[in-house]
Amino acid sequence: MSESVVASIVLNDHNRTDLASYGFRSWMLQEIDQPYEVIVNLFNDREAVFEDLAQGKNPHCRVTIKRYAPPTVFNISAANNIGLYFATGTYVMFANADIIHPSGFLRAVAGEMSRRNLHYVIGTRTHLTPERTAALAPAKNFTREKNFDFVRGVEFLKEVPHGYGLSPWVLSRDAARAIGAFDSNVYCHEDEDLNDRAMHYLRRSGKQQILYCLFDTLGYHMHHKTSELQAMGPASMNIILPRRSRLMADPASTEDTVPTPLDSLDELLKILHSSKKPDVPVGKHLREIMPWPLRIALKRSKQAAQILIKGHF
Repeated sequence: MSESVVASIVLNDHNRTDLASYGFRSWMLQEIDQPYEVIVNLFNDREAVFEDLAQGKNPHCRVTIKRYAPPTVFNISAANNIGLYFATGTYVMFANADIIHPSGFLRAVAGEMSRRNLHYVIGTRTHLTPERTAALAPAKNFTREKNFDFVRGVEFLKEVPHGYGLSPWVLSRDAARAIGAFDSNVYCHEDEDLNDRAMHYLRRSGKQQILYCLFDTLGYHMHHKTSELQAMGPASMNIILPRRSRLMADPASTEDTVPTPLDSLDELLKILHSSKKPDVPVGKHLREIMPWPLRIALKRSKQAAQILIKGHF
């Protein structure tokens, strides 16, 4: 009997292959002696790039590269759900492809989740400066003998900001499927929505009470311009914030699950390609219905985002 897959890493590349090639390569070079898989959803014609980058990988790593027609609007939630369709691992890591992970990352995270019987943890990333990002050698130059571990320690430099509660979002595959994975109506801030729904479900089902963050097991985010997905943030928050309030008010609510057709690739692709750009600003009514602590949290999250993007308020 073949050994089970410990983890499935889901990556997406729409139009940033130059960045995604580094994140993908870092997953190829993980030092772990258990089978794991990397699932890449491509919405472009760059599969040859990733096939080349898979050469010299950890022999325990299985790579699945799927190519699809580019959507009119890139819906990251819908893309992640397509990745889950192919996932067979005990754990599923939904990872941003522009983040480099040192070679011991997967072994440490999967091992800790197994030991503690965790179903959901969130990542921490530190941000490489523009200069450090530009100075990286081509992704193919990194090997199992000369890997990305040299980036470790950058997080202790004063000029490098951190982001907590970010990529990767690691769930047991059972939990991911139980909640319907990502809500495909949420185009941006999908991580916040996943946090809300995953932890509410895990608490009401008695599986996990505390949200764990990988505080000192880091990914290293490459510098680039702000994603165009940020423009869709207001419409997404119109979905997230009211649902957050309802979930907080009712621990027994089943609104933490969404009806995603996770067993039908055709339906998942239909959702992706039918996505339309929303144009709904956050209304004053949301601020009025939000509990006071949520208003403060939202304000602080906006301030943190400004620091990450601009380096100051």
